[in-house]
Amino acid sequence: MFLNLHSSIVTDLQAKPVLYAARALKRDMEKVFALTQVPGMDIRLVEEPPLQPECFIMKAEKDALWVYASDDLGFSYGIYEISRRFLGVKDFWFWNDQAFTPVEQIDIPEGFSYASTPFRVRYRGWFINDETLLAAWQVDRRKDMPWVMAFEALLRCGGNLVIPGTDRHTKQYRRIASDMGLA
Repeated sequence: MFLNLHSSIVTDLQAKPVLYAARALKRDMEKVFALTQVPGMDIRLVEEPPLQPECFIMKAEKDALWVYASDDLGFSYGIYEISRRFLGVKDFWFWNDQAFTPVEQIDIPEGFSYASTPFRVRYRGWFINDETLLAAWQVDRRKDMPWVMAFEALLRCGGNLVIPGTDRHTKQYRRIASDMGLA
């Protein structure tokens, strides 16, 4: 079973945090994988209500990589775990200018299984103190992109809370933080 550029993320979930994370995974795959003709395995997101909040289970079986969770952050953390564990994308890849050498595919062993454990601390987050520096910066001609990347790094590290600066900056970027699943 292989992950590659032809791997698809299959889900009925429409929650904004899950969609943000899924787009990030697709972007990561485009950085990591070279074009190939080999079909890739699907990544299937399935709601599993009995799981604890913010937890996920990942399994490779039946020609797919399955991610089970009961809430948006559980799915987000599971998706970012795929990037970290299998694609080699570091939590701070954007901030550290991580270089990628494209490969055609990555083998996922049949029967692979991983279950996250609950966090020991309920609220885990950052206060973004240098908002004046982020506010003056653009990435891909988008003023909000440095904030999106900061929030994504926080989620990749297992965070769930952010104070996006002070004064007008906190109001300006609160919606993006919320849409990504951060309190």
